[in-house]
Amino acid sequence: MDAIQQLEKTYASLEHKPEILFHFGYPKTGTTTLQYFLANNQTRLRNKGIFYPLQNTMYGKHGFLIGWINQVQEDPFCSYLQKILTRIKPSDTKIIFSIEGVGFKTPYLSEASMNMLFNILKALEANVLFYFRDAYDFAWSWYKQSLINPPNHPIIDSFGRSLSFASFVTDEKIQFLLNYERFLSFWKAGLSEEKVTFRIKTNDIIADFLTFLNIEDKGFKRQKNKNLSISDSGIFFFSEQNEHLAQHPKLRKWLVNHKGYIENEKYASFREASFDTLDSNTLGMLQESNGYLGLPTKSKASTPILSIDNFTLSNNEFLTYMNSVVKKLESSK
Repeated sequence: MDAIQQLEKTYASLEHKPEILFHFGYPKTGTTTLQYFLANNQTRLRNKGIFYPLQNTMYGKHGFLIGWINQVQEDPFCSYLQKILTRIKPSDTKIIFSIEGVGFKTPYLSEASMNMLFNILKALEANVLFYFRDAYDFAWSWYKQSLINPPNHPIIDSFGRSLSFASFVTDEKIQFLLNYERFLSFWKAGLSEEKVTFRIKTNDIIADFLTFLNIEDKGFKRQKNKNLSISDSGIFFFSEQNEHLAQHPKLRKWLVNHKGYIENEKYASFREASFDTLDSNTLGMLQESNGYLGLPTKSKASTPILSIDNFTLSNNEFLTYMNSVVKKLESSK
C-alpha cells in the first residue's frame, strides 16, 4: 500500500472526520495577512472548532509543502498529514492549511506533481479555496512582485528579470493565471466541481474568511501588516535594470527594501502606459476574467504611451548611477 492509499485509509477510518480545507492563494489577495491571523489566533480558533496546524510552519505559512509537491515526494507529504490527523480533537469541525504557492505555481508544476496533489486531496476528501481579485489589479500587482522577487527561482523563470509589462502578461503561464475561468476549470477537472470554491478579495480578508467559516468576528487578535509598495517609478527601474542588479545582490536587496522611495514624476503614469501596450486579445481576457467574477469589465480609455528615456547602461555607468540613487534615498529619510 503506497503513502496516498494509506492516508486515504487513515482518514476513512476516523470516527470523527472534520472537513479539510486547503487555501491556495492567489498571491496579492491578503494571503499573508490571513496566515498571520490564523497563526496568531490558533487557540481561539481551535476553541471554535477550527484547527490550523502550525507544525513546521514559518510565520503561520504551510509553504514548505510546495517543495514536496514540486519534487513529487508523496511519502513526506503524506507522513506530515498523517501526523496532523493524529492531533484531531472531537470538537474539531475543520482543518485548514494555507499554501499560496500552489495557486500561482499551478502552471509551472509538472503533470506528475499535480496528479500527486490531486490524489492526496481526494484521499482526504478535501475542499480547495482560492481568493481572486480584479484581473487588471492582479496582473499589475503580480508584475510588480515578479520584478522585485529574487532571480533564478527553481520553478518560475519570470522572477527578477528585466521584463516589460506586455512581455510579462503575454507569457503563456501568466495568461493561465489571469484567465480565472480556465484556471478553475483545470482544478475542477482534477478534483470535482463541488470541491473547488473561490471568493473575491475584499478590503478585509479576515472578516470575509471568518464569514466563510461562519464564525463571528469577535475577540480575535489582529496584526497590522504594512508592506511598502513599489512605486511606478520603481517598477520602471526594476523592469529595465534587473539584469544589472542580478550581478549586485546586496545592492538589489537594499533597493527592494526601499522600493517605495524610487520616485520620478516622469513615470507617474507608467501603469496606464503599460496597459496601453497590451493587445486586444489580452485586454479582452482580463475583461472576461472580471466578468467571470461578477466584477466590472473595465473599458479602459487609451492614454498616450510615455516617452521614456532608455535606462540601458553599461555596468560601470549603472554602478555610478546607483550610487547617486542610494545617496538621494538615504538623504530623503
